[in-house]
Amino acid sequence: MPSVKSLFAWLALPALAMLVACAHSSSEEVAKSEAEEQLSTLYLRTCGGTRVEACFNSAGRHLKGDGVPKDEARAATLYELGCNGGDTRSCVGLGQLKEEGRGIAKDEAGAAKLYQQACDRDIGEGCGRLALLYGEGRGVEKRQDQAVHFFQRGCIHSDGMSCNNLGVLKLMGAFGLTQDVAGGMDLLVKACNAEVVTACLTMANEFQDGSRVRKDPELAVSYFRQACDLGSKTACERAELPGRATPEPAVSAEDGAKLAKIRGMCDAPGTGEVKGMACYLMGVAYEKGASVKQNPGRATVFYKHACDNEVPEGCEAMRRMLGLTPEGAPRPEPKQSVLESLRLNLPAPRPEPREEAKPSSVLESLRLDPARVKPARRVVPMENATVLDPVARLDAACKAGRANACTRLGLLLRRGMSGAVRSEAGAERALQQGCDGGDVDGCVELVDLYLWWKGGPIHLRESRQFLEKGCARDDGGRACHALGDLFEFAETGFTSKARAHQAWSRGCFALEDSYSCSRLLGAARSSDASGAKDPEALHRLKVQACKAHVNPSCEELGLPLPPATASRRKQLAACDDGNPDACGEVAEGYQKGLGLVEDPEAAKEAGVRACTGGSGLGCLVMAQMHDEGGRGVRSPQGVVIFASMACERGEPEGCVLLAKQLEEGQGIVRNVLKAQEARRRACALLSETRRELECQE
Repeated sequence: MPSVKSLFAWLALPALAMLVACAHSSSEEVAKSEAEEQLSTLYLRTCGGTRVEACFNSAGRHLKGDGVPKDEARAATLYELGCNGGDTRSCVGLGQLKEEGRGIAKDEAGAAKLYQQACDRDIGEGCGRLALLYGEGRGVEKRQDQAVHFFQRGCIHSDGMSCNNLGVLKLMGAFGLTQDVAGGMDLLVKACNAEVVTACLTMANEFQDGSRVRKDPELAVSYFRQACDLGSKTACERAELPGRATPEPAVSAEDGAKLAKIRGMCDAPGTGEVKGMACYLMGVAYEKGASVKQNPGRATVFYKHACDNEVPEGCEAMRRMLGLTPEGAPRPEPKQSVLESLRLNLPAPRPEPREEAKPSSVLESLRLDPARVKPARRVVPMENATVLDPVARLDAACKAGRANACTRLGLLLRRGMSGAVRSEAGAERALQQGCDGGDVDGCVELVDLYLWWKGGPIHLRESRQFLEKGCARDDGGRACHALGDLFEFAETGFTSKARAHQAWSRGCFALEDSYSCSRLLGAARSSDASGAKDPEALHRLKVQACKAHVNPSCEELGLPLPPATASRRKQLAACDDGNPDACGEVAEGYQKGLGLVEDPEAAKEAGVRACTGGSGLGCLVMAQMHDEGGRGVRSPQGVVIFASMACERGEPEGCVLLAKQLEEGQGIVRNVLKAQEARRRACALLSETRRELECQE
């Protein structure tokens, strides 16, 4: 496996032969504390100031020899003093010296800890430098997924170099990422706007080369100019400029005031077409260099704002600026001069767009020619379901050997749902088939059936054995959670807090089970032995809980939610292999943010596949999304279509939604009798308990 540095050299850009991690100056102010007051004399004598920030500034001067003797050892001492005093930027500076062995003993593991400390306090540069160490396995275990994670965090916290590095990884499809040219170019624009010269050079080379994006010599020159202005001699030569010589355009007072007014309209809070058109015109100004200095990166950002505010011209311009339109496509020009167009003669209101024509987000509209992008995954085409009755469909799939279909059938039989006749004996047989076939959920549901239905010591022993076998599997997180609960309940006769904790620990740390992590967190916080609590162990638990999608832990630590839990990754793979029920679960996960990062477009994709294959849940998700609108356009007709399919496939909520549309005449001719028929079917599909509660005449 090539190193991080050699991977990035693959772009054939000398300045990108390694991930550059330049020293950054943070604008963050460190609050004055009592400790700083006590140490002010020390800071004055050692750092030349009474505040801890003086150590950071003094260390920087000693590193460069700026007005003082160049002394890296002295700089390391000052950084350490500043870091110990609470200045997180000094921790990053000390980490860099430890990583490189300058002025202090080389200690890459120590550097990693300092970078982690800074990253945990939202210093983006710390995250970016830690990502580099994970990428090459220096001072920490080599983990490309962690490198990507910390580049993401660094970019979120305004570290331009992290945005650059993550953008390059997406362009290349490296470090386990699916190649995403649109996302990569978008991140590089962000980095270039943050004055990362390497990012501007990469953009210029991409447009000059044209292997991944549209070949555009004019845009290439624009980015070379921008890199030249940032001090790159190579860029000046390639743009045929004398060096940092792009002048500011002369602007009259009238034109300047007019442009400022338009900028204010674009920056104003709220959304809408007027705001979007103002942003579009700002993009034109920056692209053409009209009354402002030409800047393709800023132009792209303004076009993006326009696109987000439903201005299609902005979306088209943004695609063009990111090189995602075909080579030779016509380039639209303003009808009048730029400043003349700033009068905002807005076009007449457009009819509401069809749902499928409206992009869910900016990057959703940036699809590239599939021939240039590696396929994201292998997806088995979903065949149209021939059997729509859920009990018959699942029974056939179970007999064909699909273990999770046996589990789902068992649940319907146990609860008497979706038209199934309640039968605990039938449920036991189906769940046993699911468990024997390797579906962990079948084992867990079988145990639950034994505990609540048959009970008794014999079944408790069997239940424990089922769960122990399930927990030992690579996908047995739910079994570990249930096993821990079994050991915790006094009624079982084999209560053991230690065994419960052991089961939950495996579920949480080895299998990313969110419920197991929640159990461990609850146990840790309710412990009376406060002296035995280990802050570091609790922090590790919170980090793992966040990884398992325990949202409060992510919020507490300031970490983004991971893309998917272990169980959801299993369902994603099953969906790609053609399992409609797994696609239905995936669609619901994306729709509600359960085990997956909320993503309406991904929910729609999975929902359509699920519904096509016969999953009522997939049809229901689609009906609900058409009803709520989400990022797309609300469609009453879509609600009717998918709600009727969900109802037909055994989902009572689909029947209720269809009845509502019929009663209100939304998307269909109002028909009270048909609405009553749909509600009767909903009641017939509910379990006895819910039917008694919800279907009283």
